[in-house]
Parts: sequence; structure tokens; C-alpha cells
Amino acid sequence: MDRRTLIAVGLSILIFLGWQKFVLQKYQQAPQQLTSDAQIQKPSAPTSEKQFQEPVATASHPVVTPIEAGEISLGSGSAAFDQWVYRPQGSEEGSSDSSLKINMKSLVGSMPQVELAVDSSDYRSLNTLTGALVAKSETEYQWVAENESVKVSRDIRVFKKEGFVDLTYSAEFKKSKPNFAFVSLVGSQATPEGEERDRKWVYFSGKEHHSLSAGKPVDLTDVLLPVEWIGIENRYFLMSVVDRSGSARGLLQPLAGELNRLSLVYPVASSQLVLPVRVYFGPKSVEALKAVHPSLDHAVDFGWLTPLAYAILHFMKWLFSFIGNYGVAIILLTVILKVLMYPLTYKSMKSMKKMATIQPQLQRLRERFKDDKEALNREMLQLMRTNGYNPVAGCLPMLLQMPIFFALYRVLYSSFELYRTPFALWIHDLSKHDPWYVTPVVLTGVMYLQQKLTPTTATDPAQQKMIQLMPVIFGVFMLGLPAGLTLYMLTNAVVSIIQQIILNKRLGLTPVASSS
Repeated sequence: MDRRTLIAVGLSILIFLGWQKFVLQKYQQAPQQLTSDAQIQKPSAPTSEKQFQEPVATASHPVVTPIEAGEISLGSGSAAFDQWVYRPQGSEEGSSDSSLKINMKSLVGSMPQVELAVDSSDYRSLNTLTGALVAKSETEYQWVAENESVKVSRDIRVFKKEGFVDLTYSAEFKKSKPNFAFVSLVGSQATPEGEERDRKWVYFSGKEHHSLSAGKPVDLTDVLLPVEWIGIENRYFLMSVVDRSGSARGLLQPLAGELNRLSLVYPVASSQLVLPVRVYFGPKSVEALKAVHPSLDHAVDFGWLTPLAYAILHFMKWLFSFIGNYGVAIILLTVILKVLMYPLTYKSMKSMKKMATIQPQLQRLRERFKDDKEALNREMLQLMRTNGYNPVAGCLPMLLQMPIFFALYRVLYSSFELYRTPFALWIHDLSKHDPWYVTPVVLTGVMYLQQKLTPTTATDPAQQKMIQLMPVIFGVFMLGLPAGLTLYMLTNAVVSIIQQIILNKRLGLTPVASSS
């Protein structure tokens, strides 16, 4: 690979890392503009938008029901849930240490989370209703509330093993019939702390996963197409409301002060209303999400490399099933990928050797035709053909490896499997940065050694300086990135050094250290 290609590849990786760290973590994709359904009128804002106050306390206490990975506290007011706690694997049941548990409110905010609203001013009381919560069985409950305007009930079935809840809203309107009903997710503005980091509002429509900017209001006519589910997510967790009726025709996201709301929108055909939904709060694990709904696993979004990233994720989990340590699984995965890509690396190094042999002749051509670029290019191509050198053969093997690098980066950066997962010694969480910054510092040194062992055709002093700075730049980038990702980069660099020593001997290449 020539010097320009090497620098271009290195800069591409740095730009990707920088974009991921400094841009994607702060700004989310703006809502996609979709064509409105001509058969649906523009819905007015739900009447419960005016306050979103905490449910009024009553004599009926919330019911707490345990699930396999935590517990759910069912609300006695307008909000369906008072609390929802997920307990990550490895934390002991019943532990009082709050750091071992993930509270739903840390993701959505401290206000009501799932509630029913309509677009008629006759039913402003929906937000302040309180009722009786009755347990029908160990997993089935019913909440009923009534006043002079409306009678509302929530039938609840808790799936303890799977960790989701089937929720069916029923309403009897005693006054004028509303045009639209809304099942809404409500949350406060995100903060950059704790589990709220990377929070965004998402929905699934048209077989695609879409994200909304929580800081920007969305016009009510923006999306009026079938929506399968809505949700609030961060890097590792998701709270979602899935439509079970097949009749949710759209969503809206009005703002009220510091609150955000995302809603499924249902046309109301009569004074009797039944709306079945499914609610999930928990990790963005592919298997767990598919158990809730076939399309919910799209919340694990690795971008355009998702198919490749899924394959890498499944292979890493398969390795973990034998080893029992994700850090070791990352090391083995890296070694296996490097071995599989060795033929491409060999081809690239072989091409580099050919380039080195004709480098003096290329330099003479540059001096001879320095004032005639067209003639220079023609003579250079002729020289390369004569000596059997193909410029594409030098850079193509490296470019073919780039999608694997980017897919692996996304997997190690955002996979829930690494969340709070220990590796060894001082690294107790592969999803957070190395607390002592040992691995980024070691990575910088190893990459510098790798650079010295790798032959290069770069002769320009400025380009040589840029290449020499790359290990330091990479090391600085890795300081704040997850330890699992740094472990991959470190392992990759060590294996690359071993491969380079073998290639240098096999091809008779001269490393930079020997030539300087």
C-alpha cells in the first residue's frame, strides 16, 4: 500500500471515531418526513397535555410484582406504572445497592410514563383520575376509574419471565365521542448523566427504525402512517409501547415545558374504546426484544452495517458460551478475524514490496516530467504495467477490511452484552473506559512499535511525521471509549505485529526501524 492510501485509511478511521464520539452522542437524527394519509384528519393535541402532573395519592397503594430480572410497580393513577426496575445480571436479588439496578425513571424521566389521552376537551380529567387496582391472579391485574364523563379501565397481564406487560385500555365515553385517542410515552428532557446519556425517542414504521430529536417539536401531520411501536432508548436500554391492535395510524410528539411525549394515535369509531398494547422496559438484547415483538430487535441499530454487525455479535456470544468471559471472547474474536484476513494482508504487503522496487524509477519519472502531468501519469502507468504492479491490488485488501472494522467497532461500542461486564484485574466494566487508562497507553506504545515494523514507501517528511503521530492520536481517542473496544484495538495491534514479523521474513521486507 502506498503512503497516500495508508494516510487516507488512517484518517478515515480517525474521522469515524471522532464522528461517533463527538457528534453522534450529542445529536440525533431529525425526524423523517413522511407522506400524510389522506383518509386521516389532523388530530388535535390530547387534552391531558396541560399538566402531566404526578398521580394523586389514594388509599390504593401501587402493586409491586416481581419479574425475572427485577420488579414492576403498577400505578393507581393515570400512569400505568409507578416504577419499573431492571436488575442487570450479576447483581444479587434484594440488594439495597441502587447502583446495581436500573430504574425506568432514569431513562424516561420522573414524570408519568405510559398513559391514555384523547383530543376532546370533555375529558381533561383523564390525567387526574385515580382508581382501584385489583389483583385477579399472580400475573393479572385490573385498574378501574370512573367519573361523570368517562369510565376507564386497564387490564394488565405481567409476563414475568419475558419481562414485558400486556396492557389493554378500555374506555366508555359518556359525553361527545372524541376523534382520536393516544397511548403515550411521557418523559422529561434528558441530562448528560447516568443512564440518561444518549437518550433519544424512536419509532418503527415502514419496516424501518426511525429516531426523533427530543429537543425539537414535531408537527402533528409529520407521521400519519402505520406505526408498530414507539419508544425511548439510550445506548443500552429501551422502553417501548407496541401496538397489538394493528390500527395505530400515527404518532405525535408535542412538547409541554420540559416534557416530551411520543404517542400512538388511534381513530375512535364509537363511544366504546379498546386499545391493546405491550410495554417493555429492559436491555437492548436481540433475543429479549424479539420475544416482545418480531420487529423490536430493530432497536439494536448498527447502521448500514447491521447484518455484518449481527453476525459478529452472534459469533462473539457463541465464543462467550464456551469461555464465560466477554473480554477473553473479544481477544479470541480479534485473533480469529486477523487470521481469516491474513491472505488479504499478505496480498497488500506483496503489492507494497513491488511498489518499493519501482520507487526509484517513479522518482526519476517525476523529475523528468515534472512540468507535464499528463505525460507523467502515462509513463507511471506504463512502468507499473511492465513490472506487474497494480495500484488497486495494494489498497483493495485494506479497504475490504474496513467494513469489518467499523461493524466490530459498533458492536463493541453499544452491545448490551458488555454492559457492566467485568474482564480481569482493574477492568470491571467493558462498557466503560479503562479507569486507570492502562490499555490506551499500552495501545499507543504497541501501535508505535507496529509502525516501526511496517515497511512504507513514504519519503515526504511531512507524511512521515503524520504517520508517526497516528499512534498518539489513536491513544487519545481511546481514553474515553469503552474498555471492550480498547481491548480489541490492543489485541489487533499485537496480532498485527506478529503477522508483520512473519511477512517481513517471508517477503524480505525492510521495516521502517531498519531503514531509519
